[in-house]
Amino acid sequence: MKSNINRIGLGFLAAFVLISGGLWAYDALFVWPVKECEERGHWWDERDRACAVPVPLSTITGRRLGAGPAKAAEVKTAVKR
Repeated sequence: MKSNINRIGLGFLAAFVLISGGLWAYDALFVWPVKECEERGHWWDERDRACAVPVPLSTITGRRLGAGPAKAAEVKTAVKR
């Protein structure tokens, strides 16, 4: 009977170690990268599992913040001259 108790105890210990290791691995692979990315102010893409840097719209369009479409057109024509 004593050998069965030892075997059961070792089984529970092994299960505890495997579950603990699995939870730690899940945190390391899925939770910590998301937290690090969001703490830096970036965006986390869940589908690609990538940390993306937000790009201001003014960088893409060439328009300064607060400038309407008419003002942007004036700036472009002044530059062309």
